[in-house]
Amino acid sequence: AGKRGVQAAVTALQKALEARGDAKTKAWFEAYLKHVIPYRGLKLPMVRQVMLEWFERGGYVEVDRAVVRKLFESKWSEDKTAGILLLEKCGTGLEITDIDFVGSVFNDKLVFDWSTTDWLCMKVLATLIRTHGAEAAERIAAWRSSTYLWKRRAACVAFVSGAKFGDRDPNFPGYVDVSLRAALAAVRSSERFLQTGCGWLLRELHRAEPLRIESFLRTHIACFSAEGLRYATEKMPAAQQSALRAHRAAHVVDGAADGAADGAADGA
Repeated sequence: AGKRGVQAAVTALQKALEARGDAKTKAWFEAYLKHVIPYRGLKLPMVRQVMLEWFERGGYVEVDRAVVRKLFESKWSEDKTAGILLLEKCGTGLEITDIDFVGSVFNDKLVFDWSTTDWLCMKVLATLIRTHGAEAAERIAAWRSSTYLWKRRAACVAFVSGAKFGDRDPNFPGYVDVSLRAALAAVRSSERFLQTGCGWLLRELHRAEPLRIESFLRTHIACFSAEGLRYATEKMPAAQQSALRAHRAAHVVDGAADGAADGAADGA
């Protein structure tokens, strides 16, 4: 579609989303996200329903990346979510080049909150890793060196949904190695959203590789904020959690890691 066709399609979807907005839902989400992004007032199932109705009504056959891009350019959370759900609709039809497409969305700072980042990871980037294996995983994990916070978080969170399988099918041999490289880069930062992203990933990896993840935690314990460690150990036995907290207390001077993390933005 040409530029006019793309804009017309996007405008039609945005109008349909706006029509379904609810004031109470809008207020709840905006408060929950600390007012970092505006909402129209739709929950995820309704965004999906509106998007599917629009897709069918428009007679679309393929997902136009130009439409998705325009949705990400919108200030509204639900518009960005609709873009994510459109990409999700591609399923295993997502192409390796879509990694660069998603990367450009981060590079242009069109994603700037933890919620949109995490949905994009779980519904698009995780599928790209499952579909294209090690090549996709390495390219996404390389985002760990990005200067943009949310792209760096994505380098971790993209591996969360597959982490419980470790290196077993449907993953590829080496999935855990790639994941841990992303986790290590994240935990070396005091940024709260990198600490929690790393902790979330380690918590899921622990289901597949408990001894290896405990070793990782002990080796890098001084890098963890209290919150990051809590995320990582949440599903461990209480005694193991206590032992790791004590190990951290012996290696962190005057709560330095906590102080740095506490200065980061609220959320997650």
